[in-house]
Amino acid sequence: MKNILFVDDEKSILNSLRRLFIHEEYGVFLAENGNEALSILASENIDLLITDMKMPVMNGYELLKEVYKKYPKLIRIILSGFAEKEIIMKSIRENLAFFYLLKPWDNDHMINLINRLFYLKDILEQKNLLRFVEIYGDAFPSLYSNEKELRLKLVEKAEIEEIIKIIERDPSTTLRVLYFVNSAYGIKTGSVKKALNYLNLNDLENILFRDWYDSLDDAITQKNIGLIVNHSILTNKIVHYIYQELLCKNIDLQYDSVGLLCNIGGLILQSAFTNEYTDLITDAKEKKETIEKLEEKTFKMTSQEVGGYLLSWWGLPDPLIESASYLHKPLCDNIRNKELVYILHLANYYSWKFFGLIPYELNRKVFDLLGLKERNLEQMVHKIAITFIEEKQKRDL
Repeated sequence: MKNILFVDDEKSILNSLRRLFIHEEYGVFLAENGNEALSILASENIDLLITDMKMPVMNGYELLKEVYKKYPKLIRIILSGFAEKEIIMKSIRENLAFFYLLKPWDNDHMINLINRLFYLKDILEQKNLLRFVEIYGDAFPSLYSNEKELRLKLVEKAEIEEIIKIIERDPSTTLRVLYFVNSAYGIKTGSVKKALNYLNLNDLENILFRDWYDSLDDAITQKNIGLIVNHSILTNKIVHYIYQELLCKNIDLQYDSVGLLCNIGGLILQSAFTNEYTDLITDAKEKKETIEKLEEKTFKMTSQEVGGYLLSWWGLPDPLIESASYLHKPLCDNIRNKELVYILHLANYYSWKFFGLIPYELNRKVFDLLGLKERNLEQMVHKIAITFIEEKQKRDL
């Protein structure tokens, strides 16, 4: 049985939470302050902590900081009012809490979130992926030069459209914004523009930047992160092109960042296993083997597997999770958003091909399913890629 510890200085709230979970198959423990919570944690096998922030003697931030040091594998959630927004952001920014639930909470949303987190934690442990959650939390590998530019624009109080463009030039920054808004506000969106409706520029500065990024400022790591970042941006451009120009459709805002996030698993593997993944990319280019096959051989897992599970853990919308998980196997029977996965399968493949790599075996049945011609798409992708590189070179001058 999984055990949950609720911490709040208001007895009425604790009683409400006890009643809410009376028919759930969880052990429920209650604490009225931080000291009581630490005593329970020391004597009981607690799997998940949900704490208020505004409490006497020891506030929620202080409790979470202590818990993070002593019990780093414990799932930690904030349950608090919007008035504590600044300290809540600080807690999430420092990886002290994974999610934020706003008071008054929605009963179904809370139960569903807890059920999903326990389910995913079990899978992540089985797949040996939980360590990535523990190592990175929400500090995703980022392109250092892009972060510097974003810092400058935030200081200058630049127009929001300019801020959005910079964020969308980096998959990790995009993911960080989407992760925070999806987890903190209980919405489901894959659109940076929509997500920023919930944040002001000060909020952005608080949640985006951490000293952890500085450790990635070495030539080899930044070069390979740059390769994956550029590939992801190009993939997203191709996705949008296929939708708008070839299928004559408007892409759903929920899918807006699907190409940017499709290879977040590759960014994680590159940062966690710098030398091994650098060698893998070299072998993929020289030996003309697929990235997927070499990842499986080297790590016993693929970047799609890593990305899919972690996007799910971080609370991203289901279509983005499914696309990242199945883009290399687009004809799986259990795919619900088939058209989106078909498009991403092609966009991701041709984007990598432009950079001299083969991610997986191309499934040519996808062309017929979408009503597209292979030669036409390949020619247009090359034009899109050339334009993208020229724009990037101008920007870098």
